[in-house]
Amino acid sequence: MKAVFAALSLSLLAAPALAQVQPAPYPYGYPSVADHHRYEMDRLRYRSDLNALSARQLQLERRLTARELEAARQPLLYLEPQPRLLRAPEAEAAAREAQTRRRQTVEGGTAQIDRWLDSGRSR
Repeated sequence: MKAVFAALSLSLLAAPALAQVQPAPYPYGYPSVADHHRYEMDRLRYRSDLNALSARQLQLERRLTARELEAARQPLLYLEPQPRLLRAPEAEAAAREAQTRRRQTVEGGTAQIDRWLDSGRSR
């Protein structure tokens, strides 16, 4: 019984000592936590730079593809004729007269502005 008690007390005394075992080596064999963090930060920066370069390359390729598609598009060789609205002869005459009045109004206003500008130049 004394032997069992001695073994039990020895194991209870040895438990804290066994808990203080040297931790396992850090990944990649680095001697310190700081070295491991430095390595990880460098790896993450490198990965970020690669991602940025990849995004830039994809953006340039997208622009190039868009320009190639625009260049490959066939230009219109002619404008398609618009269907002419059918109107009565009286409506056609009224439309022509209204267009003439609008043109004369614009020309009259422009002539007035031209006269005003010319009067300022002659001074």
